[in-house]
Amino acid sequence: MNVIVHDNWLNPVYFNVLKEYILSTEFAWYKGEVVEDVGQVAPIKTQPIFEKRDQFFHAFINDKGENNSGGVALIHKIGWFLNAKKIIRAKLNYGSKTNEPQLGGWHVDYDYKVNPNDSDYKIAILYINTNNGYTLLENGQEILSVENRVVIFDNSVLHTDCSQTDIQGRIVLNIVYCE
Repeated sequence: MNVIVHDNWLNPVYFNVLKEYILSTEFAWYKGEVVEDVGQVAPIKTQPIFEKRDQFFHAFINDKGENNSGGVALIHKIGWFLNAKKIIRAKLNYGSKTNEPQLGGWHVDYDYKVNPNDSDYKIAILYINTNNGYTLLENGQEILSVENRVVIFDNSVLHTDCSQTDIQGRIVLNIVYCE
């Protein structure tokens, strides 16, 4: 499993523009739920266990590849930094604080191909703020939520999130793309 982690990934000026846009009062968040296990057996024994909880999201580019947001130009710029041939989906997740750490469901982010000529899909998770939440991969690797950190891995890698207990909101940008 090839996992790439880069700290201070985006230029600080560009990252701050993105973060200010996301944190603006006009930014639209929609209520959803944390992904449930997708019929997969947890690849590793984990503590804490999965708990169904609310989260908020903002789809820049939806599952059909349609632009859903005025901020999509910011996402295309990030796609350029990823050397993405095509952005399949770009979604921001806002997880609320929990009293105890809680895992989401084990999943892959995108389970079908839009175009059979596309290369294998990659996942890029950009952490918008620092907190004690993390992303957990099927091999047991934990990627802590650190502002302006990106983790990149193949879409076939099962993963989940763990909620934060230290600040009100954990914000991550999740991009599915083709190289």
